[in-house]
Amino acid sequence: MVHAAPLPAGHGAPPVHPDSGCGGGGPPLGGGGLRLGGSTRPLEAAVPALLLVAGALLPPDRPFPFDLCLWHRLTGFDCLGCGLTRSVSYMMHGDIARSLALHPAGVIVAAIIAVLAVRGAREAARGFGSGLTRRG
Repeated sequence: MVHAAPLPAGHGAPPVHPDSGCGGGGPPLGGGGLRLGGSTRPLEAAVPALLLVAGALLPPDRPFPFDLCLWHRLTGFDCLGCGLTRSVSYMMHGDIARSLALHPAGVIVAAIIAVLAVRGAREAARGFGSGLTRRG
């Protein structure tokens, strides 16, 4: 077995971050992530809210000018998720019967998106993730 002599400080290997939990350099593991302006909470609230607004504004029969489902485009058969986007759009237009007829999970998905939007807005208003506290 060959043992190499340790390199003097400043030569070769990058410095080890004390919280990294490993021998390599870089930021600590866990709790990191992309942060815009020190806070992701406004973004976490805005994305689901924009999805709901888009569902309410787009025509429910054809919300997109193209077929989103690759499976349907390739085979001509519906997949398990086919109709879900239109179902959510009908739900946002207030047509619950048509929403359920297209895809029973559309009402559930719309409710989950609404809960995520409200939760994100509430936490953003309370200051969670504002950079003042450390998450994770």
